[in-house]
Amino acid sequence: ESLVIDPLIQEKKNTPISVKVRSLGAANHDITVRLLVEDRTGIKKGEAGKMLPATAYGNSRVATQIHPTQNNELSTVELFWTPEIPGEYKIAVEAVPLEGEIKQTNNRLETIVTVQKGGIQVVYFDSLRPEQKFIRSMNDPKIQLDYIPVGKGFRGGQKPVNAELKDLSRYDVFLIGDVPADTLGPTVLRKIADRVEQGAGLLMTGGYHSFGPGGYANTPLEILIPVIMRPSEKQAGNNIAKDLHYFQDLKMVPTSLGLQRYVMQLDSSREGNREKWNTLAPLKGANRLKKRFETVEVLAESAGNEAIPLLFASDVGNARVMAFAGDTTFQWFLTGNRSEHERFWRQMILWLAHKENESDQSVWARVEPRNVAPGSQVPIQFGARDDKGKPISDVRFTVQVTGPSGKTSKTEVQGTADASTTTFSQTQEPGDYWVTVSAEKNGNSLGFDATTRFIVDPRDLELDNPAADYSLLESIASLSGGSSLPPEELESFLTRMNKENLWNNNLTRYRRVSLWDNWYFLLCFILLLSAEWFLRKHKGLV
Repeated sequence: ESLVIDPLIQEKKNTPISVKVRSLGAANHDITVRLLVEDRTGIKKGEAGKMLPATAYGNSRVATQIHPTQNNELSTVELFWTPEIPGEYKIAVEAVPLEGEIKQTNNRLETIVTVQKGGIQVVYFDSLRPEQKFIRSMNDPKIQLDYIPVGKGFRGGQKPVNAELKDLSRYDVFLIGDVPADTLGPTVLRKIADRVEQGAGLLMTGGYHSFGPGGYANTPLEILIPVIMRPSEKQAGNNIAKDLHYFQDLKMVPTSLGLQRYVMQLDSSREGNREKWNTLAPLKGANRLKKRFETVEVLAESAGNEAIPLLFASDVGNARVMAFAGDTTFQWFLTGNRSEHERFWRQMILWLAHKENESDQSVWARVEPRNVAPGSQVPIQFGARDDKGKPISDVRFTVQVTGPSGKTSKTEVQGTADASTTTFSQTQEPGDYWVTVSAEKNGNSLGFDATTRFIVDPRDLELDNPAADYSLLESIASLSGGSSLPPEELESFLTRMNKENLWNNNLTRYRRVSLWDNWYFLLCFILLLSAEWFLRKHKGLV
């Protein structure tokens, strides 16, 4: 009947979920009540993912059982969920259907919650090369980056990392540079894979000993990294397979899809963003990479007709993973583009940690409440802010809402100095509704679009409560001269009916006939009028 959870919760905090479950016709049955969390692996924005049973961490309790003793019983269930990573989650509480249960659509309640977190813990494995020095110089109070040198890459002399490294569980993002898989070792690779499966972010950068050349095929990271890697690509020692690398200068620019993604935003306007990317120094070579699945997004490529893919991004379960073919972004830093260099790396880390919505994103959107009934008016609040977090006025917003069937409604709103609000009313169809807000000022875009969603709960007035209403049945029986009895007394009632021979009682049938509504009444009436007229005529009264 109800699902209660705080819409804004903290990462890695045991969060209570209160659920009221009404069991109808399920007396003396064990009913499992469990928590489901949406799996967005390979799912694009605007599409709903599959709901899977939540994973229990620590003291969380994501499933329990109730045992109703009556056919109409209301139970209160307390679940506890510990989200491992921040972001926007669609969750559901479900009563697992019993065998033979016909009506199952009322067994689940869904809602959307936002998980927040504090600072980001990043661990960076790389050899002693120029790229790592400039990545480590990134200045952001939200990001704590721990650098672990693991040898000298292709220069030889690699030293294995301590295989008993026990504090990897505290990291939110893993960066792996020019480091052979054998240098990290199977124990560390397994620990990294376990953390990514729990929701931590993973980024591998280019190098002579990363990806396939680094021997990452057939390791626990192979299924997580979003590019193709083969065991035959592994390079030993100082041997460099030239067919696995590009050695020419490659000017990196966003793809058409990348222009819409947070990671590739170096300026709040689209035009300014393109201009800044065009001013950056080219990369000095890159790895030859191909995306692993069609759902992997290519966010950056080389300029020109060849369009060599350089930056790949994907969702794997609750985690985000990236593959970057380059390893010389420090060229941007050295050519006077330090702020662009820092912003690019900061945004990649924030995105991997599901923290992009808590950064300097210009456009934002919010829907409250997240659950509404069909036909309800849904308020949508949105706005834009500058680099200092102050609201921007005189902004033209475009609000698009896409329903479960894929139909999109668009509204343009002139923003105020503070937050703006519009109302969406086309909510007859139950399901997920995606809200996308874009903003322009003086014809220039203020950044990439903000996205959120809400849920229209299904309603079935006839079958949401399919159990018999005994009070109503008793009233009908009483008004019609009958009586009611519980099902367990039916056998004794039939026995009594047979014993007393009540089935063969003589019945008296009454028939009501209206005297005026027949042909002979009409005939008599006509004869009477005719006789009266004849007598009056005979007596001379007419």
